[in-house]
Amino acid sequence: MKTVVLKLDIHDDYKCKKTAMKIVSTIPGVDSISLEIKEQKLTVTGKMDPIQVAKKLRKVFRTDVLSVGPVKKP
Repeated sequence: MKTVVLKLDIHDDYKCKKTAMKIVSTIPGVDSISLEIKEQKLTVTGKMDPIQVAKKLRKVFRTDVLSVGPVKKP
């Protein structure tokens, strides 16, 4: 299990949020998706390839990978 934190260049509207969530949800192995619009951060957790996540999002949004690592247990 990996956690990928990405910074997206998105605006405060429903359409951008919906598009980002739709793109990431099509990737096999994704377990959870969290999007913080005010901070422009997208957190993806699961058994997926982090490069594939960034590659798909870069087709639509300006995307920077902030961190990739194992899942933090509470």
